[in-house]
Amino acid sequence: MGKRICVLEDNRDIREIIELVLHDEKYEVFTFSSVTEFNNKAFGLKADAFLLDVMLPDGNGFDVCCGLKRNEITHDIPVLMMSANFTSTEMHC
Repeated sequence: MGKRICVLEDNRDIREIIELVLHDEKYEVFTFSSVTEFNNKAFGLKADAFLLDVMLPDGNGFDVCCGLKRNEITHDIPVLMMSANFTSTEMHC
């Protein structure tokens, strides 16, 4: 497998589509449906990138991103944000 991507998305259908697309491109994909699950498992995976949903059942992707960027181990790993809902929201860490 190729590079590792951790995907945080609560919608099962969207999560599965993203996983299929990334697998087809030879990425190793790890999916999480909640912030709690992500925080418990993702940090030990040595990801090459993170793909985060904004609105989640137990938090939001902006806060997760800020935590990743403050962490000495993950601060240089690229983070991509996504949302199925369009709003003009600014992110501040």
